[in-house]
Amino acid sequence: MNTAPEVAELLFPRQPWGTLIELGYTGSRDGMTAPQMRAVFTHVARLFAAALASDPRPPRVNAHHGDCTGGDYEFHVIATVLGCRTIAHPPSNPSRRAHCKADEIRAPKDYLVRDWDIAAETWELLAAPATMEPYLGSGTWTTAGYGVQMNHPVTVFLPDGSVHPAYEFGLRRA
Repeated sequence: MNTAPEVAELLFPRQPWGTLIELGYTGSRDGMTAPQMRAVFTHVARLFAAALASDPRPPRVNAHHGDCTGGDYEFHVIATVLGCRTIAHPPSNPSRRAHCKADEIRAPKDYLVRDWDIAAETWELLAAPATMEPYLGSGTWTTAGYGVQMNHPVTVFLPDGSVHPAYEFGLRRA
């Protein structure tokens, strides 16, 4: 005979995964350096480990990226290898689009609009810029700034593989 908890489980099954993590990525169209790739891989793997330490069910990590050639494509590969669910936010200009086989593909938008969406929809933003310092005109640094404006944690992975919080670069809330 079914008891109330068994019926509830049939009607409303528990989610098969544990902690939900919304993770965003922004990077250079030139791609990441090998030290950046190692640092990003390690960071995402540590997020999984920390989530597993608090809940025995596997975490669900939604990995958002801009679906461009270079860093976005490389992050997509890292996220896929680590078992993340991938969400692509493609640009409306198809010339640099990577056409990643993401689990979810959003409608194409202009670069800065989709960059804002990535920052807005994620709880932590990973930035892998091509330069050691911010500069005007960099989409990667601009997107990192969006995340800071939204008061989200933004982690910067420099070309030498060092990892820093965004505030160390003068990126502050408006």
